[in-house]
Amino acid sequence: MTGEAIGWSVERPRAGHVVGSVLFGAGWSIAATCPGPIAAMTGEGRVAGLVVAAGLMVGVVLKGATEKRLAARPLPTAGVAGQ
Repeated sequence: MTGEAIGWSVERPRAGHVVGSVLFGAGWSIAATCPGPIAAMTGEGRVAGLVVAAGLMVGVVLKGATEKRLAARPLPTAGVAGQ
């Protein structure tokens, strides 16, 4: 839309990717639905739609809090050349 080039980098999977995948899949299993139809489920009056929406919001907040906490940690300096 902006004309800016789209790019991405490829990285090896880390433990966080595996844990996140498992949690995401577990959420789908528990809710018996994917996050996509939350609005439709809620509009139909299904309580499960609200539960899925709440779980989604909790996940987003936890992800943000985890990112902030990890960013605030000092990087280890052991093994760095020149020290």
